[in-house]
Amino acid sequence: MINYKQIGPILSGLRKDQKLSLRELAIVCDMHEPQLCEIEKGDHIPGMKTLDRICDGLKVPMVVVLLKAASTEDRIKAANYINTLIL
Repeated sequence: MINYKQIGPILSGLRKDQKLSLRELAIVCDMHEPQLCEIEKGDHIPGMKTLDRICDGLKVPMVVVLLKAASTEDRIKAANYINTLIL
């Protein structure tokens, strides 16, 4: 199961890893800075379109963010499923 409250802090960490300010990412994503701030703090859970826009701005596949927010059990299931597709 995905812990949707973790999505914001994950996005914040990815943004900081890329040395982007909140303002810079908001501009790239064509979003209002306060809206992005609310998402990063976990006060607002973004819809899929918004999450996709933020992930595009960060140049990170949305699946990476969702997997980081998933439980360990679900990450293992996803990895096993991907292995069946590859093998």
